[in-house]
Amino acid sequence: MSKKFWIGLVGSALMLSGCGGNGSATTPIAPLPDDGSQGNTRPGNIAPSSSLRSLAPGDVWQYTVSGRITDNTSTKNVSGTMLRVVSNDTLAGSPVLKISETMTLQPQGGVPMNIVEETYVEQASNGQLTVVGRREGTFIFEAQSNTFALPGSWELGESAAGETSMQTATGSPQARSTMSNTLTVIGTSDVVTPLGLYGSWRTERSVQGRVDYTGVTDRIQLGQSVEVGTVLSVDRTETSTEFWVPAIGSFARKSATIFTSSERIKDIIQLTPVIQYEKETVATTTTLTFSLRSTTVNR
Repeated sequence: MSKKFWIGLVGSALMLSGCGGNGSATTPIAPLPDDGSQGNTRPGNIAPSSSLRSLAPGDVWQYTVSGRITDNTSTKNVSGTMLRVVSNDTLAGSPVLKISETMTLQPQGGVPMNIVEETYVEQASNGQLTVVGRREGTFIFEAQSNTFALPGSWELGESAAGETSMQTATGSPQARSTMSNTLTVIGTSDVVTPLGLYGSWRTERSVQGRVDYTGVTDRIQLGQSVEVGTVLSVDRTETSTEFWVPAIGSFARKSATIFTSSERIKDIIQLTPVIQYEKETVATTTTLTFSLRSTTVNR
């Protein structure tokens, strides 16, 4: 079983949505810097508020993306888009909200990359968001423990930290993951986007995680064949600066640096009497900047 693993911006998938609009059920571009009350789209400023609205099915955020990817052999500039969509779903038989994050990147001189990650969340009455699971291809993870929750109320100096442990669900290939996550609000800042100028909370985030594909390891120990390219484990470190705007329910801008180190099967060097494999470590550094292009949020 071959698996091309992309570590998505899981911390970013903890996405909150913000109240906007002027009486309609949906705000097509939500809200513009003048908040729509004047019936025009002139640039202005929306000050960051302390409360973030509840997620709602149909919430959409679209970003332009630019940056570069460096691996063992080369460095390539990339550009593209990221689309986030909120919908209803179930996990382990319980209703949850699903945040689908689809990123399409075009490396310079390379083949387009389509990356999809789905994160399952629950939101408390005080607005806090907790990740309860995620999907990566055929792997469906369910949280076994979680001490991190994204705050529902933000102010200068607000911080959150904790660790999330996950195990794949019954019927999914075996794997487990751990992730340490911290987020701190360090100030306010005005951010220019294609929609105009927004006031935002500037936050710093740090994520450290590891995924072990235990089912693959078990197959190797049992002497079973494993395809070349199969990933055995992935370590990931991410640091990011995010500019959150509660009025639009997400960040207006984000800059992230992600380092991943994955161990995978490079070659089969012996078939009998015992299968032996050559392994390799592939290190990748990705730097990406996201800028809000459009959004639709439901009331």
